Amino acid sequence: MSDSINKGKKIDDIKPNKYLLELLVCPIYKTALRYDIKNKELKSVSSMYAYPVFHGVPIMLSSEARPFIGS
Repeated sequence: MSDSINKGKKIDDIKPNKYLLELLVCPIYKTALRYDIKNKELKSVSSMYAYPVFHGVPIMLSSEARPFIGS
């Protein structure tokens, strides 16, 4: 990502763009997502699936989703 917010950060510390996160939904259930900073993934609380985020890029493939328990 080239925004100034992420300038100078290590590539593993880059967060997804805030505007992009507002647009994305769970590809399986079409529900809202929230970003889990600790685990670097997007979680759909209603469907209980998490999607990985690599180098600030969400991987929104159902084949990459993992089920999770809790929040």
